[in-house]
Amino acid sequence: MKKIAMTVLLIMIVACSKVPVEELKGGIFLSENLSSVEYDDVKVEDLKGNIVFQDDFSSLKSEWGTNKEWEIINGVAKLDSLKKSDSRLAIYSKEWKASTITVKGKKVLGNDGLYLGFSAKDENSYYEFIVGGFGNTRTVLKKSGVDGGVVAECKESDFESLPTDQVVELKVELKGNKIKCYVDNKLLISYKINENNKSIKSDEFLNPIDSEEQHPDPFVYKHSDGYYYGMHTVMDDKGYTPKVVLYRNKTLSDLYTKGQMKYIFETPKGQGKWNSADVWAPEIYNFDGVWYIYYSLSNFRVGVLSNKNANPMEGQWKDEGRILEKESWAIDASIFKQNGKRYILWSGIPSEGMQRIYIQEMASPTKLVGEKLELSKPEYDWEKQGTAEVHDVNEGPIALQRNGKTFVVYSASFCVTEHYKLGMLTIDDNKDPMIKENWTKSDKPVFQESEKNKIYGPGHNGFTVSSDGKEDWIIYHALMNKDVGGNRLFNDAKI
Repeated sequence: MKKIAMTVLLIMIVACSKVPVEELKGGIFLSENLSSVEYDDVKVEDLKGNIVFQDDFSSLKSEWGTNKEWEIINGVAKLDSLKKSDSRLAIYSKEWKASTITVKGKKVLGNDGLYLGFSAKDENSYYEFIVGGFGNTRTVLKKSGVDGGVVAECKESDFESLPTDQVVELKVELKGNKIKCYVDNKLLISYKINENNKSIKSDEFLNPIDSEEQHPDPFVYKHSDGYYYGMHTVMDDKGYTPKVVLYRNKTLSDLYTKGQMKYIFETPKGQGKWNSADVWAPEIYNFDGVWYIYYSLSNFRVGVLSNKNANPMEGQWKDEGRILEKESWAIDASIFKQNGKRYILWSGIPSEGMQRIYIQEMASPTKLVGEKLELSKPEYDWEKQGTAEVHDVNEGPIALQRNGKTFVVYSASFCVTEHYKLGMLTIDDNKDPMIKENWTKSDKPVFQESEKNKIYGPGHNGFTVSSDGKEDWIIYHALMNKDVGGNRLFNDAKI
């Protein structure tokens, strides 16, 4: 049972006046930096898949203009020099609203990589996909032409070095205000242009944060190092994936769109192991200087990863194996601490098949102690909505501790419908959470769909704080329409 979206009842969403979104159009260029490179098979396609420009470099087409530093040798465009920096083979005269740009490239000699420019209006205004740049140490998307021509980095990939004398295919896809950059059909960078064409304050948001990508089950952890660390379920065109992704950024507003992103783990899908399945709803924590990630699997198991590096984007992630080993069906593990003890929350199904919320004490970040306790099961009508096949659901529990209380917020009803919403359990923060009588369950949802705001199926949320630590923020995913199984999109709001 995986999740979908969420909306907000008591929440203020910061509204920003919109101005026209930057239009991605222009020419292209091929370039280098103090390296000898070769390019071949350039193709530019429009939104309908029609080829608007193509060159196999059997000869140099006139559209490229004149650059005597480049030669056509054996059917490739080649720059054979280690002394030239940013020597371009360029077409600036076009206003292509390209959908896809592809080119084959090879680094022959030198320390740097391949450079593909696009949406290029002139030599000072363009976007550029740099693969193995900066001494073959980084792969980035950058933009020139902002603030009087200053070059600005948009986003970086964890793909670093480019092999010498090996042909790779660079591809850029443009859709609306989204740019996707690939090497050999592997997505390295996904970037969304600022819809406001202005700077957004660190704690201002435009909801949904990303209107084109499915990023269900968002979770954000703000660490003492001043960085926000974000996670979500990774999906592609075919559905769920076995990948675990991590984001890192100083500001919350663009954590998922402009923050550092890295795929830090992938389960052995198809290998017959306990975790050979797709990954759902990962959450990251730091306990006593060690990073831990708790992740759910599509085979209804829960695993743990650990990393002792101070920066979780670096170092090695260790597979700590399975937690909740006694459970035959468990997802959505989340951790909180009360009275000096650490507890794990999760969603499970006993033999009768109703999805419930459980809690158990932890002996360590990877081991449990004692017996589990059932905290909640679907009782109210608003917890039992969905389809004929799936309806009675309590899942996605997460704790928020404020003002002498511990609030456990959970998702109710079926995740892929407009009826998904949030319920809440409450306990005094000095009472034993393993005694059920200490808990109070709200008889009404605390967050639910909003027809006025066109947000449906609110659910699987996380909590974090503003950059100054003075405000609590909720991170959630939501449907933008009532379609069952629609896209689950990021939203943020201040509580």
